[in-house]
Amino acid sequence: MDLRGLLDPSVINVTKTAQRMIEYLLQNQQANGELINPKIASIGEQQRSPRAVSILQWYYQKTADNRAKRAINKYVNFLETKQAFDPTNYGVNSYALVTGFVGIALADLIQPWSTFSRGL
Repeated sequence: MDLRGLLDPSVINVTKTAQRMIEYLLQNQQANGELINPKIASIGEQQRSPRAVSILQWYYQKTADNRAKRAINKYVNFLETKQAFDPTNYGVNSYALVTGFVGIALADLIQPWSTFSRGL
């Protein structure tokens, strides 16, 4: 699914593929708020996982499904914990990828779609 065109969430229909992706994210969010199980995910998957917040954000804007809103809030709360900054766990401020993707996801939450290009 091409997510670059999400500047206007009303334009895109929630497809079956997108719905499966959302359900996967909602069902696999960890109790502490992480979006991916660090015991089975690769380091790269774990470090890129903050971008899934943008998918949940888009889905919430499109459907008003409060499960997505709760998942986003749970993730943001996770980012306020020591565990999020622990380099042996998540590694915000220790690893460039996770720190950058967290920053991008939070920027989009503050100003929706601010990190998506509108093209030239």
